[in-house]
Amino acid sequence: MCGRCSGCFIKRYVKRRMVGLEEDEIPIAYRYIYQITMRNGSGERAIFKLMKMPILAYTPIYDELDKFKEHGIDLAFVYGDRDWMNTDMNEINISAQLQQKGEKVYILDN
Repeated sequence: MCGRCSGCFIKRYVKRRMVGLEEDEIPIAYRYIYQITMRNGSGERAIFKLMKMPILAYTPIYDELDKFKEHGIDLAFVYGDRDWMNTDMNEINISAQLQQKGEKVYILDN
């Protein structure tokens, strides 16, 4: 990648892009990203593509709920107060839509 400077670039990347991490989680994220970038190419390199915002689903899972139900697969949607996902489908919007489809909806406070 960048030789001996690779570690410095990755540390800056982790601190800049993963601002929600606790102080003790930063070295863990750094080691993980360092390991996957220093090895030969793999599917895990996709993390860099995924971390570029905005992330929009090509086929949103909401549109496929009936297929999951047909196969007996239960799903749970969980959003945190510091979420990296696009939360435009907020709890009120998604709750109303899921209830219209006959799904059970539980909203938990943080």
